Amino acid sequence: MAAAVADMFRTLRVDVFALGEVCSEDLRDIHAAIGVPSISLHDATVLEGKPHFDTGVLFNRNRLAVGSTGSVLDSFGKTTLKLGERVTFLSQDAEQDIHLFISHWPSWLHCHEMDHKRTEIGAALRRALDEVRVSDAPMEFIVLMGDYNDDPCSPSLAHHLLATRDRELARGSNRFLYNPFWRLLGESAPFVIEGGRGICGTYFYSGGDHSHWHTFDQIMFSSAFLGDGPLVLNEEGCQIVRSDSIECKIRLSKSVFDHLPVMGVIDVRRTA
Repeated sequence: MAAAVADMFRTLRVDVFALGEVCSEDLRDIHAAIGVPSISLHDATVLEGKPHFDTGVLFNRNRLAVGSTGSVLDSFGKTTLKLGERVTFLSQDAEQDIHLFISHWPSWLHCHEMDHKRTEIGAALRRALDEVRVSDAPMEFIVLMGDYNDDPCSPSLAHHLLATRDRELARGSNRFLYNPFWRLLGESAPFVIEGGRGICGTYFYSGGDHSHWHTFDQIMFSSAFLGDGPLVLNEEGCQIVRSDSIECKIRLSKSVFDHLPVMGVIDVRRTA
């Protein structure tokens, strides 16, 4: 697994690479396999006790410096809810903080789409974002990424987190997030007789009742990225990362890979 992830990291040439369903040993092996001196590792895994955390992030310290980090938690009755891991980066190119929230929400097997705990996770994460938004900065650059085990249209994301498909709505109010992965709910290409096999999501489950695919893996952006500030969303770069080898693996029920990776791009806006 480490070699495959390291190869993907080098191919995509990304500055931030978040991983879920990993442990400390996995992260160390992947970091070693990448073998680039400028790449650092933030290990957010805590696999003892409850709740379990299984995320980590690799980042390019030539372009990003880590400020604060911490787990984002909430409670619901007797249950502790794991909302995500917050990592605040300083973009050295833009001289601007970027607040990154990395999440791996529970699967539908343990917390169904309409479970009250699930809607609370979305609402609680939105409240955590509100704490960032009330700071003194004129604009807050916030990015959410991860495996939400929910589609963009699910109530937890669309209604409670307020992650919208409406770009103009998001531009007009910083209470909303813009989620470009709404457009990736359908088939990856129009039907043609001689066309190859497509995808219509990031997670494949052969036993699905209504679809084999779900778009569980997403990246969402605060309204600050939709303006004329120093950091701007490059929406053309927001995509599901496809490769024949990974697609073959996720269609095998016993494979360690069951999700396709996703990617987002942020441009630094140069001003005279």
